[in-house]
Amino acid sequence: MKQARMITGAMLFLLTAAVIAAERKPDFRQASWGMTPAEVKKAETRAEAVSGSPPGELWYRDSLIGAYPARVLYEFAQGKLVRGAYLLSGPRRPADYDYLQNLLIAKYGPPADVSALNPFGERETTWEAGATEISLLEKRDGNGAEGPGADRRENARPATELEINYYGVAGA
Repeated sequence: MKQARMITGAMLFLLTAAVIAAERKPDFRQASWGMTPAEVKKAETRAEAVSGSPPGELWYRDSLIGAYPARVLYEFAQGKLVRGAYLLSGPRRPADYDYLQNLLIAKYGPPADVSALNPFGERETTWEAGATEISLLEKRDGNGAEGPGADRRENARPATELEINYYGVAGA
């Protein structure tokens, strides 16, 4: 009788653990923080792998919401996934930042922090979502900077580099 209860208890524990593992949503694309490079390669089925990724990184080509060509970066520390990023290809318009910021607000809610454009031509918005910190980063070239030496011609169209970074948060 006691043995039957122990077996039943063990089975319930294993079933509960399996259900919890199955319900866990990925942290970045189809990957979860702490995955190994081999696990990420197996999970990443949507994008085209880029050969020659540096040690500790995996690179892919894809697009963000079908409209923005992007490089997808998976970064590992001690063999475990700690960062994922979309690096948008080609020069972007400053309005693209606002559009992506609004999409991220719709998905994750109000940002935890919003920084204004600084003299170096950068601005950033961050969110916290469970075990993930999300950062939308804009880097403008010299034409987009507001500081000394900035090109203030009315028709100047600053080239903008955009990144959306996802970081695993320790202890979350």
